[in-house]
Amino acid sequence: MAMDENLQYQIALKKLNGVGPHKAKKLVSYAGGVKELFESTEKELALIPGVSQAFIKKLERNEALRQAEEELKFIEKKKVKTIFYLDNEYPNRLKYCDDGPLLL
Repeated sequence: MAMDENLQYQIALKKLNGVGPHKAKKLVSYAGGVKELFESTEKELALIPGVSQAFIKKLERNEALRQAEEELKFIEKKKVKTIFYLDNEYPNRLKYCDDGPLLL
């Protein structure tokens, strides 16, 4: 079974150092998507308002992806259904909460 790359990025988003739901949603919005956030260069990320070079280095994007890969294996093995905050199935009341969870 091939791993779901999008889900891996979504899980990794939750694992970024120093990033809560509100900041994560802002980063995804400015980057143009979750995958794009992880594929952006440090220089591109530094163009996001309020994002410093020190913050970018602290994110540890590669480590977050590695951890997400392990979690994804578990999710696929146990057939856990996930709902990302940008999915249509995500509860409307949570969509409009700044601190609503990224992934259910």
